[in-house]
Amino acid sequence: MNKYRVVYYMSVLALIVNAFAMVGTLLGWFYFVESKYLFWINLALLSIFNRLKKKEKNDEQV
Repeated sequence: MNKYRVVYYMSVLALIVNAFAMVGTLLGWFYFVESKYLFWINLALLSIFNRLKKKEKNDEQV
């Protein structure tokens, strides 16, 4: 399996978990980190997600 694909799917999973954690924190279901920090973590995960997506496309073309 392509090494980028594994990291790609792990970042997708982390993004989904982070989104649920952000919504849960905003709704008051649980509190472990302030929601504003989860927002910045989401932005970082999105940039990693997009970079890996581009690298995977470049590897498939070569």
